[in-house]
Amino acid sequence: HLIQSISILHKNLTTSEEWINTYIFPHSQLPYDYDYFQFTDGTFIVEDYHCFGHDYYRTLMAWHKRFQAAWPKLQSSYGERFYRMWNLYLLLCAGTFKSRRMNLLQIVMSKDGLEGGYESVR
Repeated sequence: HLIQSISILHKNLTTSEEWINTYIFPHSQLPYDYDYFQFTDGTFIVEDYHCFGHDYYRTLMAWHKRFQAAWPKLQSSYGERFYRMWNLYLLLCAGTFKSRRMNLLQIVMSKDGLEGGYESVR
């Protein structure tokens, strides 16, 4: 089983961001990285754990650049409020990934372990 998730890296950080909770993902809450290991409870074995939050920072900045370039065509359909909110959202998320407050991870788990083990494709 493959899980891909955005998560919080440190247990002393909040799992939700008020502005995002209000305007983008109401009532959202992100898991902590270590939460996934607590859920295995002997049923699942973590075969692989891959973090690529820094790559996601670059992805968000590329989306921001494309959004800026496309905005003149979108402006009449979406308006200034949408522009400000989407701009803030992309840059806020990029900053949290760059500062290592959030992570993008993929975890491969198997039930009772894979016969012969797991070979990473990286």
